[in-house]
Amino acid sequence: MRAPSRIKVRSLIVCEDIRREDNGKELLLGVFSGIIAAPKLPLKLPRMGFRIEAQIKAGDMSGPTEVLVFGPDRKQIIKIDGEFPASPTLRPGEPFSFSFTIGPVTFEKEGWYVVRWKMAGEEYRAGDFAISTGRHDPNQPIARGAPVAESAGAEPPARSPD
Repeated sequence: MRAPSRIKVRSLIVCEDIRREDNGKELLLGVFSGIIAAPKLPLKLPRMGFRIEAQIKAGDMSGPTEVLVFGPDRKQIIKIDGEFPASPTLRPGEPFSFSFTIGPVTFEKEGWYVVRWKMAGEEYRAGDFAISTGRHDPNQPIARGAPVAESAGAEPPARSPD
């Protein structure tokens, strides 16, 4: 039996850029709807932003963290390492978020990309997005590759590819 997960991922937003205002609010620019239209492949983006919102269930959230992106062929194509700062005001049950931008980013293949987040010794499925050239039958979903292995605390895919 798996140990209970300490974190629940609430949402993943993928966009072109993220900026922080002087008042602490985030400004998300060019938010993608879940499917990123590519006029042709490879798709080259000068910047790409990710915003993950989660809810802590128990424990301390400080320490090393990484976000991984896997392509349609299940191969890791992006790895971002970082340090999650301690937050003395974060209490169990409260949501928190973190965001980052990377770039440039090149996507070679059409299909579904899975975003996973590692934190505090656990790995979570943050969400997914698709790259589509629009050359597929619009009445058929974009084909998904074999699922990326689920880890302790990971939740099954929440979105159907409609």
